[in-house]
Amino acid sequence: MRPSHKASRSSEYAVYRCRTCKHHFKVVSARPRIHAYLSIGVFLLILAGVATSFIMSSDPEAEYQPRIDAKDPVALSKAQTGAKQGDPQAQYDLGLTYWQDANYAEALPLLRAAAEAGHADAQYLMGMAYLEGQGIVQNYRGAMEYFNKAAQQGHLEAEYRLGIFHRDGLSTPQDREQAYAWLNVAAAKGHPDALAARDRLAMAMTGEQIVRAQEASAQLHDKLSGKNTSPALPATAQPVATPAPTAGPPPTQPRP
Repeated sequence: MRPSHKASRSSEYAVYRCRTCKHHFKVVSARPRIHAYLSIGVFLLILAGVATSFIMSSDPEAEYQPRIDAKDPVALSKAQTGAKQGDPQAQYDLGLTYWQDANYAEALPLLRAAAEAGHADAQYLMGMAYLEGQGIVQNYRGAMEYFNKAAQQGHLEAEYRLGIFHRDGLSTPQDREQAYAWLNVAAAKGHPDALAARDRLAMAMTGEQIVRAQEASAQLHDKLSGKNTSPALPATAQPVATPAPTAGPPPTQPRP
């Protein structure tokens, strides 16, 4: 075999001529396959990068980073001063900094103080402390109380957790309709896990239960958004009491 003068310019195959039988043969080139494999490999790497970035962006813990740098002594001193003065944001920032260092003895008093002052992120983090038993004895009831406080302020993660608590009956009677309502609210805000959890829950519910749950979810959404779903009647629409007829003289009979 030797290369033929009829060799194609295409890189897909090469033409050879047999010295004995004088016939020409086409032999498929391996280059296109190599290029195809390389292209597929590059595509998979890009896809893996996109998936990794999506997972990192949907990590709930990534949303709760402290506003202070623990390595900055000036910022740390300001946060400590603010926390001593009762500033809920400073208490939360400082508490979260200790929390991320697993210094729960310092973190929990600060987070609890911020939570009692109405700080939604601190309420959520206290709920997580009770849920996971970090720095405190695990207690589902305590976790649900803090999740409920944060959820009532529209905290996305707390709304999702509250739906899971009602779904699984953690420290509360199992209530699929209430669970669906909270998960539906969280899903409407774009929670990455609430949508899938809500749809799985719906598969175990009847049509009537889903309808009631959706109505409860709409009312809950309006409540958290500050909307009034039951406006009062105008003053002109109020019923007016009709006075009772008074007794009077009997009607006179006409004379014949």
